[in-house]
Amino acid sequence: MADKVTIYGDKVGEARTIAKEIDTALKNSYDDAKSLKSYVNGVTWKGKSKEAFVAYLDIIVQYHKDVKSAMKEQTKALENLEKYIEAYDSESKVREVKNL
Repeated sequence: MADKVTIYGDKVGEARTIAKEIDTALKNSYDDAKSLKSYVNGVTWKGKSKEAFVAYLDIIVQYHKDVKSAMKEQTKALENLEKYIEAYDSESKVREVKNL
């Protein structure tokens, strides 16, 4: 069963702006995690502690990649929603009903 969703048209633009900020932060975090992993792989540090840390970084990098991908889809959905709301409001039948 789907939950009830209320969409406030005047807030969609604000949500889209915030989503883009989150996209940017996730991209930066993902890039930082990849850079750290690359650095750790290049140092002379050896042993089980390095292996454990690299395994941990692998999880962090994969997590960031997955979240970044999901957020990108959410941002696209918000952009499309804004377009659909505008298109709906400009439909002649909708204008006729509003003018009753």
